[in-house]
Parts: sequence; C-alpha cells; structure tokens
Amino acid sequence: MIIALTPILALNCALLADEDPIITCDPPQIIGSLSGFQNPSLMTIDGDFAYIFDDFEGYFSIVDLSDPTQPTLLSRIELQFFPHSITINGDAAYLRQNYNQFAIYNIEDKTDPWFRRFFPLFNDDALTLSDSHIFLNEYALNIQRPFAPGIDRYDMAYPFNFDPTYVQGNTLYTADLSQYDISNPLVPNLANENIGVINYLDPETFRYETPYFISIDDGIQYALDVPNRSSLLINNIAFPSIQDATIRSGLIYATSFEDTLDVINPVLGEPVTVASFDSDDGMMQPRLIRQLDDYFVILGENTLAIYEIPTNPIASIQTTGPATYIAMMDNIAFLGTERLTPSARAVSAIDITNPITQLPLGDAPSPSQTRMSQGIATLDTTLFVADDTFGLNQYEYADPNNPVLIASYDTGLTLPQRTRDIDMDIENSLALVADSRNGVISYAINPDRSLTMLGNLPINDAPQRITILGDIAFVCSNNRAHIIDITDPTQMTLQSTLESHGGELPNYLTAERVGDLLYTAEYDNGYRILDISDPSDPIELAQFDADVTTKNGTSIAFAYDIMIEDNLLYLAASSGGFTIYDNTNIFAPVVISHIPSGMTQGGPVIRFREFIKDNDTLYIAAGDAGLRTYSFDRCSLPCAIDYNNDGALDFFDVTEFIQRFTAEDFSVDFNNDEQLNFFDVTAFIVAFQAGCP
Repeated sequence: MIIALTPILALNCALLADEDPIITCDPPQIIGSLSGFQNPSLMTIDGDFAYIFDDFEGYFSIVDLSDPTQPTLLSRIELQFFPHSITINGDAAYLRQNYNQFAIYNIEDKTDPWFRRFFPLFNDDALTLSDSHIFLNEYALNIQRPFAPGIDRYDMAYPFNFDPTYVQGNTLYTADLSQYDISNPLVPNLANENIGVINYLDPETFRYETPYFISIDDGIQYALDVPNRSSLLINNIAFPSIQDATIRSGLIYATSFEDTLDVINPVLGEPVTVASFDSDDGMMQPRLIRQLDDYFVILGENTLAIYEIPTNPIASIQTTGPATYIAMMDNIAFLGTERLTPSARAVSAIDITNPITQLPLGDAPSPSQTRMSQGIATLDTTLFVADDTFGLNQYEYADPNNPVLIASYDTGLTLPQRTRDIDMDIENSLALVADSRNGVISYAINPDRSLTMLGNLPINDAPQRITILGDIAFVCSNNRAHIIDITDPTQMTLQSTLESHGGELPNYLTAERVGDLLYTAEYDNGYRILDISDPSDPIELAQFDADVTTKNGTSIAFAYDIMIEDNLLYLAASSGGFTIYDNTNIFAPVVISHIPSGMTQGGPVIRFREFIKDNDTLYIAAGDAGLRTYSFDRCSLPCAIDYNNDGALDFFDVTEFIQRFTAEDFSVDFNNDEQLNFFDVTAFIVAFQAGCP
C-alpha cells in the first residue's frame, strides 16, 4: 500500500531555545599539584617528565609526572643564564642560551643533572631536531652523539625557503609549513610547497602537539596537520592577553594574563568562549599549559597543577573520507563514507579504548584500488561492509592491527556482478542488505560468521538505506520509504510505502521505533512521528522541521539520524548540528541542548550524520571532521524549564513561567504554534512533573 500521509499535527516552525542550549560540565578538578616554583617562563614535557625554568632565581627543574596524583620534584639547579628554549634529546637537554650558543646538560640521572658544555651557533635559528640532526638554515648539527654535536654541511647552500621549524619522521616542516623529505638529512628535498600561505609560524614561539602546529604571540597561530593534504591553512585568533595555549579536539585551551583559563571554540566568524575558569574554579594563576595523556598540566606563578577538565567534544579524529556511517566493535569505531564522495571512500577504524586519546588503526583493506565501501555493520570481531561494486565484504578483526578480508558475497542474484550494495544492518543472526539494483536481500549469519542467503524482496526504486526495527525493516530509497515485514526472512513482504514529500533527495534516511511509534529522519523535512500499530496503514501524528533558533541565529536541520532514549530524543541534522530534546510530550519536544555544526578555522567542515550513544559517550560520524566524540560524564544537559538555573525545579520556576506567559513571551510557546494557550500550560506541567534530565 502506498501511503500519502495526512498529518494530524504538522509543526513546521523552528523550535526555539530561550538561550544558547549547551551541555554544561563540572569545573576543573585538580588531580595533583606541586608548589615551590617562582615565576616560571618555560616548560617542556617529554615522556613522563616536565623540564621547567624559573625566571625569578634562574632555576632549572625536573619534575616526575608518571603519577599524575603526585608530581614529584626530582632536581633543581641554578643556571647562570636565562634560556630561550628547552629541547630534550635522549639523555641530553639543550638549553638555548642566546642566538650564539646553547648549553648541553646531562640528564641521564634526572635527580642530578649536570652541565657538559656549550656549543656555538652562528645564526638565530630555532633548534629543530630529528633523531640524528639539528636542522639549521646553513648547516646541520649531527647529534647522534648527544653530548658532542658535529657540523654537517648540506649538499647545497640554504636548502630551505623558510626557517626549519619541526621534524616528524622523515619530514621537515619550515615556518611556512612547506614539507621537505629528509630521508637523507644532508640532501633535503622539497616535497610540498604550501604556496599561498601568507603568514608563517614563528620558530621562536613554535611547538608541535599532535596533530597541531601552534605558535603563541599576541594571540594564537595554529594549523591542523592533516596527512596527505596538499596544503595546510594557518589560522590566527587575536587574544591580546594570551600567555600560552594548547588544542584538544578542536578546542583551544588558553591561559591569560588575567589569571584565567579560557576554552575557545574557533568556529568561523567570531570564536566562541565555551568556558572560562578562574581561582574560584581552582585555577592558580595559570601561565603555561600542556597536555599529559587525558589531563592538562598547568604551570602557575608558584604551582604546577594537573587537572581533569571536562569539556566537549572530548575527541575529534579525521578519517580517510567524509564519515557518514558508523558501527562499533568493542573498543573500535568504524567510519564509512557514502556515494557523495567517490574519490575518498573507505572504512576507517579508530581505537577508542581511551575516548580522549583515540588512535587511527588504518582502513579496512579494499578488494581493489577503487574503494566503493558504504554501509557497515559489526558482529563480534567481524566487520561487514556494503560495497556497491563488489557486493558484501566480510572482514575479520580479531587482530585490529591486521584485518583480513575473508569473504565477498555477490548480491547480483540472477545477474552476477550487477551488485550495487549501498547499506546493511544486522540483528542477532539476521543480516539485511539494501542493494539499489536488487532490492532487499536477507542472509542468515552462521556460527562461523559465514552468510547463507535466505530471501530477496525486489524494490524498483533503488534502495539506499536499511534499518532493522524488530519484526519490520525500514527501507529508504531515492524518494520513498518502505516498511517491510521480516518476520519470515525467507518471505519478506512489503507492508506499506511512504511517498516523497518533495524537496531534496533522498527524503528518508533512517527511523527509530518505540513501541507502535515510528520516528523517521527525513533530511530537509526534519523528523516525523507515525503510528504503526498497523504497519500496512501507518498514520502520521506529527512532523517537525527540527530547525533550532538561538540568539546566535537559526540552524536549518537536515535530519540524518535519530534515537529515543528514556524521555530524550537525539537528532543528528548534518549542517543543522546535533540536537537533544526533552521528548516527554512527543507533540511538544523542547530543545535542551544543541551542538552547532559548521567549519572550524583551519579545520574540516562538520556535518553530523550517523551516531551511536554508548552509555555516557556519544560517537558521531561528522563528515569531513571524521569522528567527533562527546561525553556526558561530569557533564549535564541543561533543563529547559529550570529558568533560574539553580539545578532544581521549584516554585521559582513556576513563577517565572507564569510571568513569561502573562507577558506573552514566546519562549514558553512549548508546542511552537505561535500562540500562548492552554496547550503550553499543559506542556509545562508535564515537563515539570517529569523533572530535569
């Protein structure tokens, strides 16, 4: 049956958030601290050790950070000069004295560092180290004997176009982020010249913190190091009071001369301050900041403190292609691309054992050079990938570092090699594949994880997405959606078809089932609620365009994925951001949190697509931004009706609602019908009785 839906309640206006709805997190927590410093100006962290210089009395200190709860001072010696930088090379510390020489200290015994010698410099280059050399403009210093450097000459004079700045493996970056191959250290070879970059990173204030190049001077200059990218954009954010900064998951953590730590989201346009912490939040005159695993090391005027700072996102890691599909396997997240990006289609594996410090594991091996992978699903240690050229590919991930392609299934049926697998889903021992040429194909998953075909339901309008919802499957095609009875996978039957509502294609992307209610994510049409107590005759109950308006403007939703948990509705809306609603009253959802999308300065375009919520952690396939991870641990969702933000619903909130209602303030228009009436009062009472999330 083809259903042309007639809505009982169509709410197409923007859902309005009274203030910017954000996920609020607890203040920083001090894990451990160490006092006794005096006006520190330099800090280098190498492994489990911090190397610090105090300006006041000229002390060079070494601190053991191996136990973050108990940072321990190992040694402190007085220097006869003020170093410009501290660089560690194995058991040697190079302290740049001035533009003419650097001092070499033996730090093999961290409790007893001692001066070995000075070594002359003949220019003002920064110390740019590889495992074997310090690269300067005119010559290289051989440091294979760390305490006795020797001068090595390049095969040509002045081989670099800008000052050498950083070495990673066999690649040297100059101040303009040109890349040189230094496989042969004395024959640097220009591999990638970043033409068009106007500014450059000052070698004197530069450092590299994976994956960012950072330079601090009356603001922050930084660039995201993206593998295989032909050019890197250097970004500048004015911050006159900045002292130091580090970057994690796209957020800038900056210490200022105003004795605060500011967390900044560098979105295009005006950077947004996510949080600001001062002495009331445990900050002790912060000056220098570095990262240590999951923590932040902040060096104040007198104290080194190690903090846990809950902010969101907690992690962001890029993938080979724009991430659309996501699946999980224990501590591995798999991100797949889609047909919109044929030049970069692959399934990237990410180790999320530690959600904050995620590690790329590489891509699933492709059967050919042309990567055509799309929808993905997992079962135990097996990864299934819908490939619109090769059919259904099966990988074994028992060893995540060495995945093996163990089988490929041709879903061409009567026309071999005429497969166009686009998506798949798995539930228990059943696998369903959406093939744009062959419809829906069902497989039994055998105990050895091999597949046995069970049945086929032809669908003649190119199925693109499929979701198993108990005894039915929701199949999205180019411009329709189909509800299929899969009670008997060998004899699947079409129950009903939801017609296109116009607009951009595809209209339907996925659905979530809660009892007899079906929530459909419909791209530029927001989301819809259907009564499917009779799947052959679905009845539309409501539709929401899901646009979100805050004081910063309106985010136009393109609903991509949807999930209901308890009384909360989670919606990924591509460029429209990620929104969390209080869904206590399904006809009057209230925005309680909205994560905006967009483009970060120097970073990728963020588009929220498929997502998975694992306990308190949210993993989102975010388009060009790869995998973005958010945590609700020590963070809470704002409460839409806690008007005085005291964390409790009480008489004061009721009074505030009455005052707003009386004043015809449309921030209490709960059902978004542009009227204030009995329905809004009822919605408030329902939300009040349900309490805050």
